[in-house]
Amino acid sequence: IAMLTLIAVVAFLPVPMVVTTPATLRPEKIQSLFASRSATVQQIHVSHGERVQQGQALLTMHDPELEKQITTLLGRHAVLLQKQAAITTALVDTASHRSDRSEQIQSERSLVAEELQAIDDQLQILKRVKESLVLRATEDGVVDSWQIGRRLLGRPVVRGDKLLEVIGEDTAWLVDARVPLSRIASVRSALQSESLRTAVLIDGSETPNHTAIVQQFGPSMRNVKDDTDTKAVVLRIENGALFGAGPVSGSPVRVLFRCESKPAIGVLFYDALEAVRSTIGLYWSARSQPTENAA
Repeated sequence: IAMLTLIAVVAFLPVPMVVTTPATLRPEKIQSLFASRSATVQQIHVSHGERVQQGQALLTMHDPELEKQITTLLGRHAVLLQKQAAITTALVDTASHRSDRSEQIQSERSLVAEELQAIDDQLQILKRVKESLVLRATEDGVVDSWQIGRRLLGRPVVRGDKLLEVIGEDTAWLVDARVPLSRIASVRSALQSESLRTAVLIDGSETPNHTAIVQQFGPSMRNVKDDTDTKAVVLRIENGALFGAGPVSGSPVRVLFRCESKPAIGVLFYDALEAVRSTIGLYWSARSQPTENAA
């Protein structure tokens, strides 16, 4: 009797429901840089983890076709300038002689001037395109691109290819967690009662863990690795910037949800009890359906 009493006391002793799940870390403010056109990565000016300032050059690309177009236009521009100088000289020589010849030269001079203006406009456009091949930071931050030189230097890229990222210097950090669907009710209940406590564990961090708050609940999805249903949960780390801890975007972390206290037996056999509860609910729903339809 004493043993059974002890087991019963232990079984109904309140203990907190703890849910742990893997997650990924991402910054709230991040600049993703993409290739503006097909080109070759010619030079990389920064390295992973380097602090950069707004407007600083990060990467330079080279487009041989673009350079060829610019060189061709510059050559044609030089030829037209020589032709314009020759027309001006001829115009001075014939100014006091034949008026019909002077009109012809004036017409040629106008055509050359129009073509020069068109070339100047094209060169301005091509120079702006060339300037776009130099990717620059839009704000102060830290470069987040592992082995960028090995991955990109000297390699061709096409328009839209993602090249590197810059994390905002004072950014907050978000955590994308996937909570098992069987545990999400406990997390929601603890959040509503304001008893939920969370901790984010980052490998290599200077602090053992970071506190976080739940931002929002996302859609349900299937985890193909273990064939389980999960619920997306987004958390926001309260400790501020984490550069000292050395995390990068997409780093794997673990999230611990400390929910409301339940009897020890309820925590131990939570999945079994939830399965029985859902089965009974479906059973009574199926039994009551014909009655409702008949009514």
